[in-house]
Amino acid sequence: VEPFTQEDFVTIAELEAARFGEQGDEGSDSADTVPVDFDAIDAFLVDTSAALDCLPQIAISDDAATKIRLGNPVIIRG
Repeated sequence: VEPFTQEDFVTIAELEAARFGEQGDEGSDSADTVPVDFDAIDAFLVDTSAALDCLPQIAISDDAATKIRLGNPVIIRG
């Protein structure tokens, strides 16, 4: 899906390896006994604006923005 490519994808195995880090493995009796390495998992996160960068930006009035937030259509001229 634009703008992402296969190089941006993360496998479940990569996520599990990051989750367990150096502390242990997923074979533990309880997932709660192994501390989660959130810094390693956070490295996989992409800013939400990255998904919107490929979309056109249109300036609208505050009134039109309110209508859109309420699920109503607006007419864009220009």
